[in-house]
Amino acid sequence: MLAVIQARLKALTSHRLSVGRRRNANVAVLDIGDQGTAIAALECDKASHLTFKAVDYFNGPVDDIVESLQPFIQKHQLEGGSCAIVLPPNQYHLFFIDAPKLPQAEWREAMPWLCKDFFMGLLTTLLLMLFLYQ
Repeated sequence: MLAVIQARLKALTSHRLSVGRRRNANVAVLDIGDQGTAIAALECDKASHLTFKAVDYFNGPVDDIVESLQPFIQKHQLEGGSCAIVLPPNQYHLFFIDAPKLPQAEWREAMPWLCKDFFMGLLTTLLLMLFLYQ
């Protein structure tokens, strides 16, 4: 299991991140699964190259292991840095919808109403992210 997680996280090192004016930046990657959570420490240099530094795996639901992550976060100086989260497919839904016939400045407020037919329950319990695809 850990080897699979390491392979998934190492695949992320081929991507480039923008670190702005900072010389080096540490990046945390959390792979949250049904059985546990893997955390990886990556270092991003000024040229946006990622170097894989360390990985650890914690069994149990993510809510139960938050305190266990702290020593790893401190050891690899991840606090305050960038963080990427990898969710299992059963933890999110991706929908393609047509752009609303509204000014783009109003899309944010319109999104819950455009998506209400996809979800049962209160719209206030959802996290909606909008990505413009052209």
